[in-house]
Amino acid sequence: MAAGTEVTPATGAQQDTAQPRKAPSRFWAKVRYQLLNVFAGLAFLYLLVPIAVVILFSFNDPPGRFNFTWHKFSTAAWQHPFATPGI
Repeated sequence: MAAGTEVTPATGAQQDTAQPRKAPSRFWAKVRYQLLNVFAGLAFLYLLVPIAVVILFSFNDPPGRFNFTWHKFSTAAWQHPFATPGI
């Protein structure tokens, strides 16, 4: 026999005597709602940060071929964006 049940003598059937769960308080409902918003905002930020880094480094003027470190601000890449053949 499971905990929280009792057998009625007339029918022999089991009845559940456990108390029903109470709904969470309004405070915890608000916390849960805000926590969902915080996690959604962090996920959105996680997706947008790499895009922002790419946009930021598109204004970099690297001395060589690779664009790993910031050297100086330049708009040269954006003056004629379609001038490079093959793009």
